[in-house]
Amino acid sequence: MEKQEKYHRELNEFERMTEEGAREQGEPLPQHGGSIGTSSTADGRTNGAAAAALPSKARGYSAVTRARDILWCFHNLAENPTRHGGQQRSVSQRAPWTADPDHGMHPGTPVYNTVRFAGWSSLKPMWQQVEEIGMDVLSIGAAFPEGINLIGYSQGGLLARAILQRFPTHNVRNFISLSSPQAGQYGTRFLHLIFPDLACETAYELFYSRLGQYTSVGNYWNDPHHQKFYYEYSKFLPYVNNEMNSFNNSDYKIGLTKLKRMILIGGPDDGVITPWESSHFGYYDNNSTVIDMRDRDIYKFDTIGLKTLDKQDKLKIITVPGISHTEWHTNISIVDQFLLPYLD
Repeated sequence: MEKQEKYHRELNEFERMTEEGAREQGEPLPQHGGSIGTSSTADGRTNGAAAAALPSKARGYSAVTRARDILWCFHNLAENPTRHGGQQRSVSQRAPWTADPDHGMHPGTPVYNTVRFAGWSSLKPMWQQVEEIGMDVLSIGAAFPEGINLIGYSQGGLLARAILQRFPTHNVRNFISLSSPQAGQYGTRFLHLIFPDLACETAYELFYSRLGQYTSVGNYWNDPHHQKFYYEYSKFLPYVNNEMNSFNNSDYKIGLTKLKRMILIGGPDDGVITPWESSHFGYYDNNSTVIDMRDRDIYKFDTIGLKTLDKQDKLKIITVPGISHTEWHTNISIVDQFLLPYLD
């Protein structure tokens, strides 16, 4: 109990510090009703259907000349997209979706970089984030029936994947997961900012508890040595992976198999996603040996459609060495080689 209270205090302190930092920088504090980008029609007019579906702050946020493709970006844990342009800034530097209709691979493509659950609020429970951001994705998709593209980075990639499953009526064509813990996380390096004393071996004591399940990280913490507690306490990952014997949702499979393509990107030098193969749905067994996606039950029993996508040549696994976790969404070569070719 004493350790739980300590973690609770650390979480509250992190929340306070993040709010104060945003105020000092003159940045807006993240709100659940925060703004996201809008788009324009081919003649430059704001798309009325999309604008009406968005929060009031978002209307008229950006203008482009041609809405050929729609790209939606999901940020990392504790990242503030108002401070870090993330994929939007990096990709825009390559001009695939700029306001210039004569330049780039995808000229005039609007980019939506959600700021919902930015900063400390990205630690909110995953299901809460799925429900709120998922409604935005459906609204944008309804305004652009030709379909949209989705990129999710780090925690944002797992969040984006869950949205596709939770809302199988989506019209996402291509989904790119950029160094995301799709099979879970068993590493604490990125958590030391919040919980300085947290260790992998004992983190389950926090995350597999009522308090721990109120954090996004706790929702996908997958301790290979305490699987009994994982299935007993985890309210998110075993469900979206259709791993629960008492729960199986066919929609969670439909939402992925309807994709034109799903691209899973990760690499051995990531340094944060642990094991790094989790970005490819690989994971530890109880002996800490990494099992490849195709040798795991989630693939063999096709619980969420990975095998179906693979057999239909819709699943692309990309391994990129030499890239650290903070580089994936800012490295121009990653954008050029592994993002743009899969956006159509």
